Amino acid sequence: MNQTIDNTITRIVELRRSVEDKNKRLLLYKERLTSEAESKTQSDQTEVEDISHPNRPSKVVEHYTLFTDGRRIRFVEAIETEDLSDENKYKIACDIFKIVYKQASDSFDTFDGQVKSLLHMPVKVGTSLSKDVKAKRVKECPRKQECKDSPDQKYIVSNEAMPAYEGMISYLKRTAHTTSLQKIVESSNEEIKRYIANQHNKPRIKSNEMDIYTESCAELCWKMVVQTPKFDIDDSSDLEKHFEKTNHQLPSGSHPPQHNHVIKAYLWPALYRQNDKKKKVYVKPIVSIK
Repeated sequence: MNQTIDNTITRIVELRRSVEDKNKRLLLYKERLTSEAESKTQSDQTEVEDISHPNRPSKVVEHYTLFTDGRRIRFVEAIETEDLSDENKYKIACDIFKIVYKQASDSFDTFDGQVKSLLHMPVKVGTSLSKDVKAKRVKECPRKQECKDSPDQKYIVSNEAMPAYEGMISYLKRTAHTTSLQKIVESSNEEIKRYIANQHNKPRIKSNEMDIYTESCAELCWKMVVQTPKFDIDDSSDLEKHFEKTNHQLPSGSHPPQHNHVIKAYLWPALYRQNDKKKKVYVKPIVSIK
């Protein structure tokens, strides 16, 4: 009798362990499905937009196009130096835009790193934490996203912190058109002064036009860099390659070449986004040809 009871208890314990093991596997499976769904949403977000969002990606692309055809042209027309060709004037406008873009991108990266360092779970390489404890911390974070703010410090994104982080980034996107960009403009002006000082033929620009152009660049660039993934620019990858109508555009009023021509210079960069390994170009670069 006692033997039968013992066998029954043993069987119940075995069944309970089996159920617990299956529940753990089911939980891991659900976490994997959740992670895959989040990754799919992240990869598709360039195609699906919230139409109530004032700074949604399609609006940024529209702003970039209008800027290219409007404010950029007015700035070029404000350059009074006679011994500069039109092509060189356009290249100056392009170079200044790149300077402002870098300042805006660096500002966002600094903010992003500071927020992550505050919200994420730190694991210092040189601490007394055992390898098992560090591995456990990484394992407990389904997203396994990491950022390195310094060579000896690594931050693991905690699940609890993600809503707060995503909320801050979302706020930046929605308020990008009203954000004060004075610091970005000031740092850009310093770089622009150095850039102009190094020019062989220093451009003379009409009063206030430089300030207006720099501020306009900052407004557009900030909207670009706060997106997820951010909008980036490219003005060098196709130099010395042949002009292709599908990948490049000529300045307004130019006639398409009848024969193969090599790209001589970029007059305005391409606008694109990099999502995982995919690069999507939204606006083709403006180039001059030989």
